[in-house]
Amino acid sequence: MSEVNLFAWATKNKIRFETSRGSLTVEDIWTLPLTSRNGLSLDTVAKELYRTVKEFDDISFVQESTKESTTAQHKLDIVKHIINERMEENRKKREREQNKEKNEQIRQLLQEKELEGLRNMSPEELRAMLKE
Repeated sequence: MSEVNLFAWATKNKIRFETSRGSLTVEDIWTLPLTSRNGLSLDTVAKELYRTVKEFDDISFVQESTKESTTAQHKLDIVKHIINERMEENRKKREREQNKEKNEQIRQLLQEKELEGLRNMSPEELRAMLKE
C-alpha cells in the first residue's frame, strides 16, 4: 500500500495505537520523540508493533492473512514511515546548523581580514577614508 493510501486507510478506519500510555492517534504518533530512556517513543511503539507482526508471522501459502495481521503490518508501516520522516528532518536540521556555523566562521574571518587590511593602511589613507 502506498504511503498516501496507508494514511488514508488509517484515518478512514480511525486506527489507534495501543501503548503503555493509552490509545494514540496517527497525529499523536507524529509528536512522539524518536527515542526515550524511560518513556514512550517511536522506537518503543515500533518495537511493540514488530513483536505483534511477528506473532502473526506463521506463514501459510494457502490461507489469506487475517485482518488483525494486516492491520498490525499497516500500523508498523505507518510508524516506520514517521520514523524515517523524522530522521530525515533531524538530518536536514543538523545540516542547516552546520552550514549556519560555517557561515558564521566565514563572516568572522572576513571581519578579521577587513580589519587587517585597515591596520595595514597608512595614516593618510585612513584619514582620507574618514573624510569620505
